[in-house]
Amino acid sequence: HFEHDYGNSPAGQQIGKVSDEYLYLQAMQGLRLKIEIPYVDRLENIAVNKAQLVLTTATTVPNDIATLTPSQQLIFTERQGDTTFVFTSDVFYSIGSAGNLGFNRFGGFPEDELINGTLVERYRLSLSDRLQAMVDDASGSLKKKTLYINITPQSRLAQRSVFFGPKNAVFPAKLELKYTRVQ
Repeated sequence: HFEHDYGNSPAGQQIGKVSDEYLYLQAMQGLRLKIEIPYVDRLENIAVNKAQLVLTTATTVPNDIATLTPSQQLIFTERQGDTTFVFTSDVFYSIGSAGNLGFNRFGGFPEDELINGTLVERYRLSLSDRLQAMVDDASGSLKKKTLYINITPQSRLAQRSVFFGPKNAVFPAKLELKYTRVQ
């Protein structure tokens, strides 16, 4: 059983709010990120070739004194019921039906990248198949256009990560999309 007291921490102050500056994750039944893409079905007549969510690790976070191990593997899940979360189809494809192929095709692990002379740590999470399903879904259901990012393994290590949010001027969280227009 794990309990977390975020109290007045920077992460705790962001719970339940839309965060543009920093995004927080923690393992051991801690924080997960909720990603909503409400208008993705407006991308009509496209075939998604490749879609990745790109997150850059925030190296300096105000008032953050935590010394836990950074995340070694991030995954996408989606809500199935009130308290159950399952891997997305992109994660399932990566690990294979036997569950032994690993996450290499999915991504979601830290990689060093040199961006404009600055070495940063980035995570690239694949969501090509799941994004295509969102594009094709015309139901209007926000639940079908919502993903969650978790650290895995969720309960083995006390890992945490802080990422730059979507409105960071230098390293924004972003969705990279390659697609083909279909007539």
